[in-house]
Amino acid sequence: MYQITDPVKLSFEKSSFEIVSAILSADALFIAVATTAPSIATPPMALGNAAVLSSGETAAEYRRRNKCGINTKSRIRAICIHGIGNIDADLCSPAELMVLHAAIATRPVVIAESSEYLGYLAATGMPMPGDIYDLAVVTRVLYPLRTYGINIKAIESDEHAAALKSKGHPCSIQKLVAACAWITPPSAAFKSGREWSLGYLGQDHADALESRVSVLKQVFSSVTGHSAFDKSVQSIRIRPGASEFFDGYQPATIRLARMHATGMPLSAAAADDTERTAMGAMPGLAQDLIDCVPEVAHLADHLASVSNHASSEIRMAIGAHAASMGAGLPCDTDGLPKIGHEHIMRSGNGQTPGLVAWAALESCKRSYSGSADMRMHSRTGPNGRRIHPLTSIRAVTGRTGCKAVNAQGMEKSLKSLIEAREGCTLLELDFGAIEIRITAALCAQAMNTALDILSGNTGPAWVREALVFGSGAVDIQKPNRWSAREHVLAYWYQRALRAGMPLVKLLQSGLCPHDYTSVGMAIRAAELEIPAHMTRQAYMLAQPVGAIKESLGHLRPAAKVMNFGLIYRMSAKGLHKKGLVDGVVWSEEDAQEAHEAWFEQFPEVSFYIELELALSEQDDPVKMMIENRYESGFEVRDVEILESATLGGRPVVATDDRLMNYRSQGTGADILMRAIAGLPDAAAKSLCMVVHDSMVFEVLDEGIRAVADLAHSAMLRAANHYLGQWGIPCTVDVKMGKNWAEVR
Repeated sequence: MYQITDPVKLSFEKSSFEIVSAILSADALFIAVATTAPSIATPPMALGNAAVLSSGETAAEYRRRNKCGINTKSRIRAICIHGIGNIDADLCSPAELMVLHAAIATRPVVIAESSEYLGYLAATGMPMPGDIYDLAVVTRVLYPLRTYGINIKAIESDEHAAALKSKGHPCSIQKLVAACAWITPPSAAFKSGREWSLGYLGQDHADALESRVSVLKQVFSSVTGHSAFDKSVQSIRIRPGASEFFDGYQPATIRLARMHATGMPLSAAAADDTERTAMGAMPGLAQDLIDCVPEVAHLADHLASVSNHASSEIRMAIGAHAASMGAGLPCDTDGLPKIGHEHIMRSGNGQTPGLVAWAALESCKRSYSGSADMRMHSRTGPNGRRIHPLTSIRAVTGRTGCKAVNAQGMEKSLKSLIEAREGCTLLELDFGAIEIRITAALCAQAMNTALDILSGNTGPAWVREALVFGSGAVDIQKPNRWSAREHVLAYWYQRALRAGMPLVKLLQSGLCPHDYTSVGMAIRAAELEIPAHMTRQAYMLAQPVGAIKESLGHLRPAAKVMNFGLIYRMSAKGLHKKGLVDGVVWSEEDAQEAHEAWFEQFPEVSFYIELELALSEQDDPVKMMIENRYESGFEVRDVEILESATLGGRPVVATDDRLMNYRSQGTGADILMRAIAGLPDAAAKSLCMVVHDSMVFEVLDEGIRAVADLAHSAMLRAANHYLGQWGIPCTVDVKMGKNWAEVR
């Protein structure tokens, strides 16, 4: 099956026969892959001559008509198999690639970025290996048995943590792991800004790939304690059979590939205007900063440059200014103050003179650099300039992400540069409050699980005893921070039973959860009084549509922070810091009060969290260094590695503080991927962007309603597949505009 009767050059150093023979005789394969730069027809996974472009013609037709060498091959441009060979995919025929990957599929594979390689295999229909080991443990779509296995090994040794802590400044988990040499540091960067091939640009790329995979082999040996491949190593192995689940995502990956042939339209004129405006404003903004912080006057040219980032001198000057104003800023791992917008807001210094001027200057630079980045990644297609960001399944939870350019991180000023062509409109469909709806479904599932435990005499004995106590008539005292876990679980089960699932009922009634929380905040603050005989839900149903949002709009930002933070078990301290970043002015005491009131408002959420943690326990806690997002540095604490699943049954693995996030966002990823796979071709050919929970289409004006209806139906079907069985309704918001800023 794997024989090639007429061997050709599969790479520039060995024939296909030699490479395939070596693969079949190897105990295991250590592989590194390299990807291409984005182009008009280069998706993250694969795109062939038959791919449909935004003009309606295939890539092959476009190439013939324009007599150009448009790239229509896969994103995987080079494959390096340690000790065997370097394969240049551009020089291989489809038949040769099929033979190559069929051979690889027979061997256990060790690879750093399994999601990219598996995505490529899925989109092209190539055979998949049964045993895949991902040393970076970031398998994204698939899941390892222990997501943080290598990180734990890196930091459980006290001397590593002590050595870094003794340096006197905080250290991120990424730096710590790299310092302990358990995860390969980034390899030499490949040349960017153009497409490349090993055969075209020479030996330097081959050397970089070979070096990377050589280090992977060394790290594998040090982690496992074996010099040879050992299939008994489970801590870094993808769960057996996981690749079968990935096959279900294949229709969606093909849709994503087609999306990258479509691309988002870029207004080159608007990008030029943005850059000119930023360049003109920079000197004035730099002078404003100098007026507040004279210590940076000698760096005026540096400040007024659109291309230079903050130097160490600027960081020290801004930090000293903040300290002089009584506004301390956290330090980075290099000992210098963090002066990003989020760090300023988190420390509560969003109104401090000097810091405000610095934030304005940084915002202007971001606008310029973002516009330049979009122009760099755009290509001239059959219908003008278009952006083809690399969108793929990049998160541990399975969520889609965009890079080059970072679509979900675009500021509103940059979104306006995404402008529909003449005669077309941008159409965005977004799942309404999908994370809250998923949480409500998980709560309903938890209550159902509790009934099963009580009736079937299953589950841990202590959990069953707590549920029996909670379902009794005796009032349980509210737990404090020192209460036993049995007490906490019993209390919240009792509260959830007596409250009757208010979050589920709220969504079933069609009310907005942000309005509901806003009303509760207004009642506690004595801003609003409702009749004693009315429930909050009844009061809201009696109000005209939009009245609450209009009258209590000033409370809505805080309500959103609470709703989106507390469904993921955010602490009161984290809630306070998150609020500051999002512009909510409140004290730590206010945040603590809001934290307690919210869980009393939706007790089934707290019960779901406690039950999930109880049932997901696996091994004894391990000491692990956790990066603190809202404080400088890290903390070392006992962490449990937990296994659970999304609503669809896809397993997820996480630390105890991330489990709720992974379950919810993982379910959201399942919903979105199912929606993408279910798009009719009439809508799919117009798809030009997927950002987390929404899809963006560029549609001819006369076809807007048809595409909107098709996409709306596909999204509702996907959501109802997972949420409907738990009685949770789903909504899809439809927005349209001439540019993306209008749509958003």
